[in-house]
Amino acid sequence: MPASEILIYAELLSNIRQISIVAELDTPSDATTTVKLAAEGRQVVLHHNGKDTVLPLPGQVAPQSHIQALPIGRKDLTYRLPLAGAFQRADVDDAQSISAPWSAQDLTPGAQFTCRKCNSAVIETGRIKEWRDLPSENWAEMMDFWHCHKPSDHGHSHTNGEHTDLESTKGYGANSMFAAQSGIGFVDLTSFLISESDCLSMSQDDATICKSCKTTLGSPDPEKQGVRLLKWTLQHQVSPTAPSPATPASHPPISSIISAQILAIMSSQCVSRLVLSPKIPNPTATNLSIWVLSPSLRYTSSLRYTSSLHNSDSPASLTPPETGILAMKILWESVSSARAQELTISESVEELLLPEEAICELKGILDESARYLPSSARKLQAWNVGLLGRYEGRG
Repeated sequence: MPASEILIYAELLSNIRQISIVAELDTPSDATTTVKLAAEGRQVVLHHNGKDTVLPLPGQVAPQSHIQALPIGRKDLTYRLPLAGAFQRADVDDAQSISAPWSAQDLTPGAQFTCRKCNSAVIETGRIKEWRDLPSENWAEMMDFWHCHKPSDHGHSHTNGEHTDLESTKGYGANSMFAAQSGIGFVDLTSFLISESDCLSMSQDDATICKSCKTTLGSPDPEKQGVRLLKWTLQHQVSPTAPSPATPASHPPISSIISAQILAIMSSQCVSRLVLSPKIPNPTATNLSIWVLSPSLRYTSSLRYTSSLHNSDSPASLTPPETGILAMKILWESVSSARAQELTISESVEELLLPEEAICELKGILDESARYLPSSARKLQAWNVGLLGRYEGRG
């Protein structure tokens, strides 16, 4: 933290109905240093060295809350204040929801997508007539299991013949799969599955690349007879006539997409530790070992957002929402490819394969996010601590 900056970090502790506030000063507190609540408990104001630093809080503090007098000569200040109001169902929904940008419901027929790097067309306007959400990767096996073991049917059989009949009578089974279809865009948490005829990209060495700038956009999927385009490599071209509340984000950050995939793995595999490794093995590549400390939290930080009280010209993107920023708190470290392989042998560690450039970008995001945390909270033993932004749909 530069010497001229004051950091205020606030985190919503929904499980104990409190807001934790930590302030780090550039010089020791003196008799003129004060901390007070403003905007009916929705903001905290720190006055130090003749300057006010205002931070919107990730929740409303109870109106009767009292901030104790500041000690003199301290450079770090810590408070825990009670949250106003009763328990909110949204707190549980945040922890349990798994959503990502650009679901089928978000997208309209004919939506156009371009390369995020050079803006060249990848999916032309009018190509995709219908968007459909893909189920999870293990959906067929789960449905097979349910039909074999449903409580109302005790006379079940586990023969291969029954599974074959299940596919023919129910339309799905362990061997079922989706195939790309012209005019239809299949959507999962991180990618689009489309027919090659609907895509203006080109294939090269097991990769689908932009025809103009040669950026990797995804990969061919011969098993499903199509191509997979990674969401974070694309940009949605918004129609100028589209109503803004219904318009999906034009280029959601990679963190909001990968965090959804991490949450899905945690839910299906019951793990909190993952290794992010490159899809194409490379002994010198960056691998990330991560441990999800908290899958859902809300925070605000004075080093990330500019208060509109101090700068009326600040863009809306720099003003945090009233409920703070939704994120996951992660312990992480860079590991060698050999160490990554060792970790994935453990049943408690799941491997997530990603393009190498995506892993490098995530590492940069986690590195940068440490700036928003108090210096005392940026390390935990040998682990780095970081914040990975989560997607929040339009409620």
